[in-house]
Amino acid sequence: MKVNWLKVARFGAAIGGAISPAIPAAEAMAERIIGATGADKRAAVMATAQQAALAVNDVIGRRVVDDPQVAAITGQIVDLQVALHDAIAQVLARHTPA
Repeated sequence: MKVNWLKVARFGAAIGGAISPAIPAAEAMAERIIGATGADKRAAVMATAQQAALAVNDVIGRRVVDDPQVAAITGQIVDLQVALHDAIAQVLARHTPA
C-alpha cells in the first residue's frame, strides 16, 4: 500500500496543533493557582494536555492520540520549561546588582 506522506504530515500537524497550544495555556493557568506546589502545577498541566488529546480523539472519531505517549511528551516539555526558567533566574540573579 502506498502511503500518502503529505496527508500523514497534515494529519500529524493538525493533532500537534490541537495539543501544543494547550500546554503553555495550562502552564499560565497553573501559575495562578495560589498555594500550589510545583507538583500540583505540573499535574494541572498534564491533566489539561490529556483533555486536549481526548478532545482530538473525539473530534476525529477514533483513537489517534495515545494518552500515555502524550503524557510522556508533555511531561518532558514541562520539565524542560521549568529547567529553562530556573536557568534564566540563576543567570539574572548572578548579574543583578545587590
